[in-house]
Amino acid sequence: MKDYKYLLISAVLVFIFSACINKQGPVYQPSEAENERIIPKGEAIAMSLIKTLKGEVKQAIDSNGVVAAISVCNDKAIPLTSEIENISGKNISIKRTSFKFRNPVNEPDEFETAALNHFEKMIASGSPIPAHYTQKVVLNGDTSYYYYKPMKMEALCLLCHGTKETVPPSVQSILSELYPADKATGYEAGDFRGLIRVKMNEI
Repeated sequence: MKDYKYLLISAVLVFIFSACINKQGPVYQPSEAENERIIPKGEAIAMSLIKTLKGEVKQAIDSNGVVAAISVCNDKAIPLTSEIENISGKNISIKRTSFKFRNPVNEPDEFETAALNHFEKMIASGSPIPAHYTQKVVLNGDTSYYYYKPMKMEALCLLCHGTKETVPPSVQSILSELYPADKATGYEAGDFRGLIRVKMNEI
């Protein structure tokens, strides 16, 4: 009987201990030393993507008008992101994500959702939008580092992501065809749009 009670108590303690461990992970805040390596690397990669995409959109608009810019986002955004990934290294993956996503591939996962919530909470409190956010994710024994750079809505982007007053009818029509479940509209200049997520498997 005593042995049974001992085994029962041991099992309960193991369960409680395991539950406590699960509550602690898998997302952690990187150490100061880790951030010193994550932040510069993530910022450089994120800025490279921003400059590349912005340049393509501006060139399309200048050459063929606003409608042409839609094809950049629809056809070129993901391939261009892959190009930046390849240039940045084999242990890098990049993604644009938002709660108001246009393309379903940009829907946030659980880690990105936590990061988006962090920014939304800061904005709701009246604080300035943070310049970045980092995570250390330990999952199935593997460690990854996440760098997030916030995106703000610029005037150029309002032509496709703004309100009904700022998005031309011809653009609205094409967007409805391409993205019937589109959530990425209704923005004004300066609004928080979402995040560029740079995942590093090593730093």
